[in-house]
Formats: sequence, C-alpha cells, structure tokens
Amino acid sequence: MQFCWMLKTKTWKNHENYLYINLDNMENIREVFDKTMIPEEIIKNIEAILNIEINIENTIIFIDEIQVSERAISSLKYFCESEKPYKIVCAGSLLGVKIKDLGLLKSIFL
Repeated sequence: MQFCWMLKTKTWKNHENYLYINLDNMENIREVFDKTMIPEEIIKNIEAILNIEINIENTIIFIDEIQVSERAISSLKYFCESEKPYKIVCAGSLLGVKIKDLGLLKSIFL
C-alpha cells in the first residue's frame, strides 16, 4: 500500500496528467486486454469506457494489480516497442509471483 501511494504521489508531481487503473476491480478495463494487445486500440477502448481523452504525450498511466491479467502483462511488450511515447507504470501485490509463474523473469532481466 505504501508503494502504491508513493508511486501515485511521485507521478502526480512529475506529469501533467495521471490515469490510475486498478485491474482488480475494473473488470471492464481488464476485458480490453482480452480483446486486443495493440496499444492504440487499448488506449482508444479505455478512453471510451472512462469517457476521457488520453494525451499520451503528457499522461502517465498507472496500472495497479496488473497480475490479474496475463494479457495486460504481455501487452507491455507492445507498449515498449511502439514508437509512441507511452508512459506506463505497473504494480501488483502478487506481480512477482505471477511473472515467475509465467516464466517471464529471465526475459525481463536479460
């Protein structure tokens, strides 16, 4: 909980816009990752669900409890590979366990 608070505090201070998404209790957002892993489509669907406009140039997106969606974790690869300046921060109470279970630990640190 302190880590989450610290992340929120630091990101609010350093970025013009901030979007907090908790995949544990926002099922409609979690379902977006089940439909697509294309970053542009993910952002467009989140905008529609939340009825907001996300300016990726100056918005940091904090995805909390990401471990509840394997596809959300996998989509991070595509956000990183995109030429667009996405700013994504992720956290999860059981994220380390999930990454280890998925066998992603080596690929992240190699």
